[in-house]
Amino acid sequence: MEAAERQPDKKGSLPKEASPADDRSVVLLAAGKGSRFKAGIPKQFVRLMRTELIGWSLLRIAGLLPFKELIIGCDEIYRERILKTCRRLTPELLPLIRFSRGGATRQESVLK
Repeated sequence: MEAAERQPDKKGSLPKEASPADDRSVVLLAAGKGSRFKAGIPKQFVRLMRTELIGWSLLRIAGLLPFKELIIGCDEIYRERILKTCRRLTPELLPLIRFSRGGATRQESVLK
């Protein structure tokens, strides 16, 4: 919004200018089955230093705040597990999370 277009409210304050971060979305692809990883579980749930890989990703993403939303592409059966990890490690992300069903391949997940 151009400065000339901004009008003061009833208290005389100008509206806050939109920040570029207000329009950013972060996408986390976590729909893989880990078949090439050969761990017997999806690789996002493999533990590294007592934290699942999805937890490490969430911690890094939290460092990118502020942003509008975090879209997580994953199978529906893993949503609650991901939310539980988020509640424990990065609760500030919870209100920003939106889920998208992952595709059969990484490319399909990106396109969804």
